[in-house]
Amino acid sequence: MAKPKFSWIPAYEEIATTLLGYEERQDELCSVVEEILGEHYEQMDPLTFFSMFNGKRKNFDKRVEAVRTIIERFGLKLPAPTEFDGLPVTNPQRWRFWDGKPDTIRHNWQLFRCAVTYADGKADERAELMRLFDVVHAQGNVGDANLTMALFWARPRTFLPIDNNTRTYLWNCYDVAVPTPLKGDAYLALLDEVREKAQADFTTVSHEAWELGGWVPAPSEYDPAISADKWEELLRDKDFTSANTLTALRCLAKHPKGVTCAELDDDYGRGSNFYSNNVSTYGENVCKRLGISPREIDGAGKYWPVTCVGSYVGKSRHGSFEWRLRPELAEAIGRIGEGDAPLVETEVRERAAFSSERLARLVSLYKQDFPRFRVPGDEEGDHEAYKWRDAKAYQDNWDIEAEGEDFAEHLRAALKPSATGQGQLLGNGFSYPFGRLSKLVDFDADGIRDAFKVLFDPERPLRDAYTGFVDAVDAVLQEHNETADKPLEGSHQTPSAVSLYLAFEMPDRYHFFKPTVGSDFAKCVGAKLPGNPVAKFLTYESLADAVLPELMKDTELVALSDSALTEEERAADPAHHLMLQDVAYYASRYMKTWHTDWADLLDGETPGEDNDEMAFEGVTYPRNMILYGPPGTGKTYRTRAYAVAICDRRRVEDVLDAMADPDGFAEVAERYDKLVTEGRIGFTTFHQSYGYEEFIEGLRPEYDEDKGVVTYPLRKGVFRDFCEAAEDVVAVASAEDGVPRFAGNPRPRVWKMGLKTGGVADLLERCRTEGSLRMGWDDVSPDEVDDSKDLSDQNRRAINAFQEEMQPGDFVVIPGAVSSRYDVAVVTGDFEWDESVPGARRKRDAQWLDGVAKNDFLPLNGGKALTLQTVYELTRVSPSKLLEAMGMNDEAKASPQASKPYVFVIDEINRGNVSKVFGELITLLEPSKRKGAPEETLARLPYSGEMFGVPGNVHVLGTMNTADRSIALMDTALRRRFEFVEIMPEPGLLAGIEVEGVDVARMLAVMNARIELLYDREHTLGHAYLMDLAAEPSVERLARAFETRLIPLLQEYFFDDYGKIRSVLGAAADRFIEQGNDASVFWGEDADEYDRLRSYRVRRAPREADAYALIYKTGREG
Repeated sequence: MAKPKFSWIPAYEEIATTLLGYEERQDELCSVVEEILGEHYEQMDPLTFFSMFNGKRKNFDKRVEAVRTIIERFGLKLPAPTEFDGLPVTNPQRWRFWDGKPDTIRHNWQLFRCAVTYADGKADERAELMRLFDVVHAQGNVGDANLTMALFWARPRTFLPIDNNTRTYLWNCYDVAVPTPLKGDAYLALLDEVREKAQADFTTVSHEAWELGGWVPAPSEYDPAISADKWEELLRDKDFTSANTLTALRCLAKHPKGVTCAELDDDYGRGSNFYSNNVSTYGENVCKRLGISPREIDGAGKYWPVTCVGSYVGKSRHGSFEWRLRPELAEAIGRIGEGDAPLVETEVRERAAFSSERLARLVSLYKQDFPRFRVPGDEEGDHEAYKWRDAKAYQDNWDIEAEGEDFAEHLRAALKPSATGQGQLLGNGFSYPFGRLSKLVDFDADGIRDAFKVLFDPERPLRDAYTGFVDAVDAVLQEHNETADKPLEGSHQTPSAVSLYLAFEMPDRYHFFKPTVGSDFAKCVGAKLPGNPVAKFLTYESLADAVLPELMKDTELVALSDSALTEEERAADPAHHLMLQDVAYYASRYMKTWHTDWADLLDGETPGEDNDEMAFEGVTYPRNMILYGPPGTGKTYRTRAYAVAICDRRRVEDVLDAMADPDGFAEVAERYDKLVTEGRIGFTTFHQSYGYEEFIEGLRPEYDEDKGVVTYPLRKGVFRDFCEAAEDVVAVASAEDGVPRFAGNPRPRVWKMGLKTGGVADLLERCRTEGSLRMGWDDVSPDEVDDSKDLSDQNRRAINAFQEEMQPGDFVVIPGAVSSRYDVAVVTGDFEWDESVPGARRKRDAQWLDGVAKNDFLPLNGGKALTLQTVYELTRVSPSKLLEAMGMNDEAKASPQASKPYVFVIDEINRGNVSKVFGELITLLEPSKRKGAPEETLARLPYSGEMFGVPGNVHVLGTMNTADRSIALMDTALRRRFEFVEIMPEPGLLAGIEVEGVDVARMLAVMNARIELLYDREHTLGHAYLMDLAAEPSVERLARAFETRLIPLLQEYFFDDYGKIRSVLGAAADRFIEQGNDASVFWGEDADEYDRLRSYRVRRAPREADAYALIYKTGREG
């Protein structure tokens, strides 16, 4: 590394000193700025003035010219600098240090003057400097990086710039953590700490932070001083360098910019430990052979720095720490060549392998279902063609050469259709890549444009392009958050989003990727994608490249796909990459729904008769199931996976695999929420006060304001209501059956409505003829209902029910002209105000059905006749029973609804009084007693007197915390009717997570092994408490997990028996639990008698990694 030059320091320090005399001559500073920038200003402060030539003009030649101009205008007698080593620059979009608010410029002058005075030796200004630092930091357009850079420019020997590189460098090299946001007192304390630990001037620290970019150890800290010739000699010695070691080093040499062990496994196989172990062991052997010392870290020798430098990586990467070979070693490996042994394992070469036979069968199903999969929409044409339209919108609007606001507008026009259009390809309910880009491009258009230039660089490998893009966007995000009133959480630039940018920009090279769709498609064609999101994205790209030529051989498929598109749409995808995506989407979303025997079809087998309607893909899901285990094992998390898997006829393992990465989790969560909205998933939580009345049915008190009395109407419980919806014909009845369907109202309600008003003669007949429902009270406008004093509470409720609560798809029972019969209508339109019928201007469109005999209807309503109230809900009456009473039950029984699974989730099922809550449902839950089963059983409910049974398509899924109540204490009758799935802690899910050398998985496994011996396995600690460490493997986060989760849980488990808690913590016990035996607090003989007693105090969880490594220390050592 060339020795840095800091000749700019005298010039910058002299400019800063001279600036102190210009506070009252700001017009002169403004004229200098105008000469350099060509921009006129009325006021100027020293921070902004410095930023002018260290941000606004950061091009080297322009900076040199600007500094020379300033020196001349200030009349300084010193040469202009010709290099700027170690000198950071600000974002050119944020070069000004003011936000237009009063006193901003004055505060900037005060801070600058105080900082220069303090740096020049006036130490008593320290307190004032801290105060002014916080004042300026709180102003708009100022953040940690900008503010500390400005102080560094003025006095580089005293202040240190805190940008992203410096933060990483300080942490990696000196274990110095920089707080965020940075306050004045913390900044000055940080400078003291760095000065003591670095033993180097701040210009050198700043330069190394920029030069190394976070790579450690720095040359000044550790250098094994091994020449390329010596490395070559060692590598050629086959007795010293094993074949495995040489393979690991050769793989590393393929990545001169750095690579993680997980990424090496992605590319070459063998597992990540193969690379880390070989590199470290080889470093140790080299130290012994050459008699050199390893790098000392926390008092222990580390051998990997002998061969490599390393750096922590961002979330965009697979893995948390990357390695780069030392240049001398890399040169030596280049000399000895590749060797004969293949670097890539056979298993890795075959990751993109697929079954041509399964692909052909899938394509056959796709072509068979094409007419209904790609059916024309009402206005948009083919309702899957949005992918091609979105690609065309991108290609028509994208312009990466545009600048500033123009680029921002091009970006929005290019990507907005993909984010907000029909398919919402960009994002979902949990991820907003377009929204983030839209905000960030306004903040720093050039920064976002540069990120896309990195992504679209044709010379970059795909992984480097992806990580380079995400890291660049994250850098803009961090700068934005330093000054924003509302910081943004994450850039949301997921592999899926990035794949769309690439596929639209280079449609002949890249493929659009959705995690769940990609995984499902891969399994359909006999391939399997890895679990890591980035690795999954990269492997899918290889799989798609392999599959596409096979698809293109099928001329019928290509012609079929092209026939559904316009000429312009086809031109947006010349290589037919989106056709492949269409086949994959069909496989993931439609094929499995339309062909429950799809697995057999793809295998080429003739499907056998399916005797169990709940057997999907060869998996039979129990009707009643409980997930049980200790806390923190992900039981509630898994209920989402089970619920979606059951409803969508998928393997739960596939859904869990999809949830393992952020994109897949977001898709599953979105699907779960949609199923909840559709009424196919219900949820409740049991507790000590939960009863039969809430679950099945009961009387609920209500206060009648008009009559001033309390009434007790019968209300259905959540489970009864859910069961009736699950068997309801309405959700699937078609228009041909005479019942209109509305997807947005899966659980329609039944209302009573009177159609008699003195203002309109024959209103009933008019509504029947025109297909409507009408209501009066014309003198009260729709907006004045709640405030009108002319309405009684009863009438107000009736009007609001008609205007606000009724939904298309709801049923309305109307007392007709014949007293022995009720008319029935289905609401088909939204509320409207229709001036054409005075006296009944409130209107909804409706379809009138055949009526129902009064004698057939009354039993549905608990034997109660309809009241005179205009509109109210008939809570006792379900649409299915109403249709059955109308003679439409044949359609209900023939409906496919019975085979559509519904899932009711009961969280914490063992916390309620199970016998009290379930009542007679205990018997009805048995699969053999369900509706439609050979032993179908119905029970008469005690409050309503109605017959009730549990439909065969309803699954009951419960969760149970074994630490709360043992499974052995469950009601025996209930246990007999449920199948139990144990969910225990899985430390393996934490594999690969290291916090400064602490093996988190091993730590949890050892703690749980001790708990099993000291208590039982039902009170072990769940892995979920530590899963957050995957995203942020820091000691601080680990300490918080112990303080707020694990230690309190251990206190509860062991009833404050701190001796056992200490045993669980092992050799680290003293770091967490302080033990004392101060018997001096007693008097006389008591002091001797109680000397054996111990007192305990829970300490603040340690912030040193070695404390957590001590937890899994075992045996009798030490």
